[in-house]
Amino acid sequence: MNNRGLRLYEYLQSFDLSMLWRAYTDISWMTGKIDNHSKTDHIYDSTYVSAMCYDLDITFPVPTEDVTFYLANAFYNWLRTSGPYYGWFKIPEVPNIQSFANRGYLVIVCLKNDDLNSAGHMAIVLPNYENDDFCNMDNLRIIQAGIENYNCTTLQKSFIHHTNNISLETLAFYAHKIDNFE
Repeated sequence: MNNRGLRLYEYLQSFDLSMLWRAYTDISWMTGKIDNHSKTDHIYDSTYVSAMCYDLDITFPVPTEDVTFYLANAFYNWLRTSGPYYGWFKIPEVPNIQSFANRGYLVIVCLKNDDLNSAGHMAIVLPNYENDDFCNMDNLRIIQAGIENYNCTTLQKSFIHHTNNISLETLAFYAHKIDNFE
């Protein structure tokens, strides 16, 4: 892990996800804090990713009051179609996933649910001292808001509520350089 990866790790860990972006509570999407005036009381995996991108000055869709359900599916579509125009790129080979995070790129892992009445899922890949090249479902570390929030968990545990057939090949990984970490 280089200095940019370390800065990204420290930045992501500075948010106590046991208290922020908690599922089924009214929150501000940007801060993850309780907001009794908010009308969003869902699961916040996508809003957490949006907030991190917003704070890091990376172009990414933001939730609106009108659209609060199934954001992971919509954001996945945006990454695939519009994301490249804003500096996002799909990581084409599984072995490179951890390497990009360790070099300080924001790496998002996405699962699009093809069932339009079901949610997808999004999380952020954590930089990791112990792993630079080889990654699998058990050693790729994730930070996420979701049904359960984790400051650090495995990819397998992060996506456990979404499908039994999860694998590195069924997920999409997108990365973006963080310019303000120079």
